[in-house]
Amino acid sequence: MNLKKRMKTLAGLGLASLMYVTPEKDKAVFYWWKTEHFVNQHLPRVVMAGLDPDKLYKVHELNRIDNVPLSCEGKVYSGAYLMANGLEIPYNHIVDYHKQNDYASRVLYLEAVK
Repeated sequence: MNLKKRMKTLAGLGLASLMYVTPEKDKAVFYWWKTEHFVNQHLPRVVMAGLDPDKLYKVHELNRIDNVPLSCEGKVYSGAYLMANGLEIPYNHIVDYHKQNDYASRVLYLEAVK
């Protein structure tokens, strides 16, 4: 499988992302992580790249640790929307107290729907 890789580091904003997209643009994996600590800071949306603007993609979080799913879980967005707006990613995880820490990361799987 030949995947295209797109990486974006938002200098000074404390986060980075990495995205792999299949050549057919029907599947993608989006990695997002904090590189600095924040206290109740709203993080900017990270736009995605390499998707087909005309396709619709269903979002699924891989390896979820949160007690509740992300607001985008199971929802469908156009490639055009994801590449122009990205998704709202929480700066922390909603987990039991003994699992809390200052780091946060997300792995999202996107699959084109027909």
